[in-house]
Amino acid sequence: MGRILNALIMLLVINVFILSIGTGIGFLLRWILPGVDLGTGTLIGVVSLSISIYFFVRVTTTNIGPEEVDMDEEDYSQVKHALEQMRKKPRRRRTYR
Repeated sequence: MGRILNALIMLLVINVFILSIGTGIGFLLRWILPGVDLGTGTLIGVVSLSISIYFFVRVTTTNIGPEEVDMDEEDYSQVKHALEQMRKKPRRRRTYR
């Protein structure tokens, strides 16, 4: 129960953070461009912030090489062999009738 509550609190804090920055961007867009409504500016801010956080996390977590993984040489060779076997599988051609 405690882990679920901690996860929900963390999700709430992250959502409040993203919405507050999105609202700030909305106010900024409203101030710079008076034709942009506050709701539209907030939506633009939240979406752009969410996408940039997503891509930042993806870029920072995908650069893991084999030397950074705690794996024996034998395990690494087995994983490499399995990946090569997956790549060598012939693709089935679909026949449409």
